[in-house]
Amino acid sequence: MMRQNAEANSATKIFVNLPVKDLKKTMDFFSKLGFKFNPMFTDENAACLVMSEDIYAMLLVEKFFKNFIPDKEICDARSSAEALIALSTKTRQEVDEVIKKVLAAAALSTDRLRTTDGCTVALSKTLTAIFGRYFT
Repeated sequence: MMRQNAEANSATKIFVNLPVKDLKKTMDFFSKLGFKFNPMFTDENAACLVMSEDIYAMLLVEKFFKNFIPDKEICDARSSAEALIALSTKTRQEVDEVIKKVLAAAALSTDRLRTTDGCTVALSKTLTAIFGRYFT
């Protein structure tokens, strides 16, 4: 079924646009997780975070992001959720490694972790990952 939908749809890549308060700080965080940026689509207003060959996150400074939604407000991620974005990995061990990098990059301590239904939950204010663990 998924293959049929993919063949019927002409989309070949996904670009998720996300507002950020501090572009440099956000880029530093994702760089510490091992992500790269496409310099062709990176400047003082935006950075193109390469997640895979076909998946990108456009990190847009809030003022620039607002140009795309002139009649709407940007969601305050500290008190509201607009979207949940999940990333997959090949193994549980890779998820554990990502969480370790997130904890280090966001300067979170392990006391910020909780276990719920067998899943470890990292409480941060950055993004969400899957495979038994997540952070927000």
